[in-house]
Amino acid sequence: MAEAKSKTEKIARLLNANPKATRLMEVWPRVLKLDLEGENEPFYLVIAQGQATVEEKVDQPVDMTITGSNKAFIDVVEGRKDVTYPVAHGELKLAKEKIPDIIALSRILRTTERRVKA
Repeated sequence: MAEAKSKTEKIARLLNANPKATRLMEVWPRVLKLDLEGENEPFYLVIAQGQATVEEKVDQPVDMTITGSNKAFIDVVEGRKDVTYPVAHGELKLAKEKIPDIIALSRILRTTERRVKA
């Protein structure tokens, strides 16, 4: 099951269409590896040049790895939780403890009225 990946692809399209999100993403280029329970394999959220894409493999170094519950990450993508909540409660873990980065990701995700509903 690749539900978190599918929902992340949908949110990436919404972010790319949102001028406020693209401005934030222009100054925050990152490669995030998402290695979530319940997903077939890890996937990557690549933020570069003001655009977000979801990739199966990347050539760039990973800036942050997020592990944990795919349900917790889906709650974030669907807008039921801010990304900082499941991190603070241990549902999602950062391999590199980068609280400023997770806060920046949260700001980017909140720019859309978004949140991908099934």
